[in-house]
Amino acid sequence: MITRKTHFFLIVFFLVVSLFFDAGRGRAAAPLNEVLFESENSGIAAVSIAHGAGVEISTESRADKLVVILKNCLYENGTKSIPGDGKIVKEVVWSRHPDHVAYVVVHLAKPARHEILETPGITRVLFSDSTIPGHGDNPVFQVHSPVPETVASAMTSWKPGCPVPVEDLAYLQLSHWGYDGKPHVGEMIVHGKVASEVVEIFEDLYARKFPVEKMRLVEHYGCDDEKSMADNNSSSFNCRMVKGSRTRMSKHSYGLAIDINPLDNPYVKDNQVSPPGGRTDRTKAAKGMIVEGGPCHRAFDARGWKWGGDWKSLKDYQHFEKP
Repeated sequence: MITRKTHFFLIVFFLVVSLFFDAGRGRAAAPLNEVLFESENSGIAAVSIAHGAGVEISTESRADKLVVILKNCLYENGTKSIPGDGKIVKEVVWSRHPDHVAYVVVHLAKPARHEILETPGITRVLFSDSTIPGHGDNPVFQVHSPVPETVASAMTSWKPGCPVPVEDLAYLQLSHWGYDGKPHVGEMIVHGKVASEVVEIFEDLYARKFPVEKMRLVEHYGCDDEKSMADNNSSSFNCRMVKGSRTRMSKHSYGLAIDINPLDNPYVKDNQVSPPGGRTDRTKAAKGMIVEGGPCHRAFDARGWKWGGDWKSLKDYQHFEKP
């Protein structure tokens, strides 16, 4: 039997729940925590939006603004704004709309190319100034060292006990040619001591139009290396053991190894192929495939990186590591 007192508490309970759940989707609405603006001297600007997991992101692009729409987002603090650099971005304004929808509007000072970089909990929008000489196709090669707080706070690939502190790592934003023949901007975390060298490598790959299909942080895959490889994702830092070992830390745990296009350059040992379905026929050239003496191999080899395709007991064609 439900008493009047119990009925009252049930009503209060459901009212509280309704503040945190999207009634139409039946899942928790995530908070909009912070919006930050960063500007580089080389004609690069970035807007970072820190939010909880489960937010759905979409954009509407116009000549003078970019609107980022965050659905299933809990934000109750009215309208706020921060100034831009006046060169690429005039102002960033964000506000709440009904039904757990928040809008982040980036008002542009001039037309600029943008790229969306999504990691669970963080969405970054990178803007490139196409009026700067050499930026006709807007290549971006940026080093952020140490890793920015907005990125570091979402890094589940690092955990206590990892062989390097977060402070020794660097966050890179790198242009690359995709499998669609178009330029894209990806992101990668490496050890700070090789950050500039990695930028040089990807500048070489970009200049030679060597295709890299995807370049996302492993957080996008829940730090699951198998899922990242299966999606042909190129990545570096992930604090984990060497494949097949329970005691030896991988070079990826130090940010001193990079995997490129894993589906087209798989790990092969005896009858084991990882990721499953990876390209094992190395006799025919294919998009994104690494071959000895090819542009990708030369870019790494010239800077002293070792290639897993040269190993004797197994072949890890995707893998380059710094001794």
